[in-house]
Amino acid sequence: TESVRFLSVAYKFKIPAAQQSMRLMMRLIWDEREGGRIKKELLETFDAVYISNSGQTFEKKSLVPLNMIANNLVDLAQSCNLAEFTCLEKVLQDAIDKNNVLSRRILPLAVVDELWAIAMTNDGSGATMEMEECEANAIDSRCRSALCIISALMQCRVIGRTLSDEDTLD
Repeated sequence: TESVRFLSVAYKFKIPAAQQSMRLMMRLIWDEREGGRIKKELLETFDAVYISNSGQTFEKKSLVPLNMIANNLVDLAQSCNLAEFTCLEKVLQDAIDKNNVLSRRILPLAVVDELWAIAMTNDGSGATMEMEECEANAIDSRCRSALCIISALMQCRVIGRTLSDEDTLD
């Protein structure tokens, strides 16, 4: 678990290869050793890096604005290969589940609205054709990533977990 914490600090300090290491670390979501302690540390690190503003270690965590959380997740998804994205799906599903090893939801459901906003982005700038094609490819990639994240988040609703009144996305 110390290495998971180290990667979190390395990522915050923008140490080269920390982002790639964070993606590789997500494979630990499947690890059930040590009574789920590794999985718990992974979710706490995911929360600290992509969802919360932890600032200093002694400060109370505060939630990053929803649009920033959505952009963090889209950027992460864009950089994942298929195996890493499969792990990210499981991390996201555990992050919105109140019954995870942390016994609390770390990813607010309202982030889905922000992901939809990214997915539906339509850039109407009057740039040159070559630039428009380049921007369209980047927008398409962000759109696809946002839709993949939405799909991952909604998938846990389909596979048998039930919604309570407070879980609605309205």
